Amino acid sequence: SLVKWGIGAAAVLAVWIIYTASFPRQTWNALARYALPLMDIPPAGSLLITLEPAGDVTVGEGADMTVCARVRPARASAPDAAAMPPAIVWAEGAEMLPPVRTGGQSAAMTAADPRAGRHAYVFRAIQRSFSFRVFAVDSYSRSVHVRVVPLPRLMSSLFRIIPPAYTGLPPQERPGPPAPVACLPGSVLDIRLQLEPPVAGVEWSQGQTRLALARTNGAWVARA
Repeated sequence: SLVKWGIGAAAVLAVWIIYTASFPRQTWNALARYALPLMDIPPAGSLLITLEPAGDVTVGEGADMTVCARVRPARASAPDAAAMPPAIVWAEGAEMLPPVRTGGQSAAMTAADPRAGRHAYVFRAIQRSFSFRVFAVDSYSRSVHVRVVPLPRLMSSLFRIIPPAYTGLPPQERPGPPAPVACLPGSVLDIRLQLEPPVAGVEWSQGQTRLALARTNGAWVARA
């Protein structure tokens, strides 16, 4: 009985070793998908797709972003990658694009270096976060998420002018930058700005001079 079980186990092990040696990519791909069922692991298709950027990225609102994809045959009998340009598929507002060509908008990628199997696509003036994949024949890439950081916006902007003491005039408030301002020599000028989202630093330009503002109680202030 033990001998029979041993022979059966040895036969199964031998088959597994032969299959692994013959199809290493498929074996490790299947093991990875089984071990990590919640991970986005593309199948072991007939083509290999390498992306740049390879992982999730963050860009500023209005920026352009170029996606490069290198498509290579996984084996000698694979389809000619150069004859079948890959397609890029994307969907705005999605954290992850489903692995189907109908999961969003699509466009054919442009050949950048046909001999090396390199293709490119440019997203221009990006406004909203989105996710994308690249599809080629029976293969596809992992889903890449592009997070868009909105540009800073002025929520409030104020000039406060304190005239010289000899004038006897009270302080005056005016719309702040980017509005222009004029005051008498010897005046004190207070600047107060509020921006969203938060920024690392703010400067106000006076001709050739730049005045750095300091962050105080959620606002950027300076005195000149």
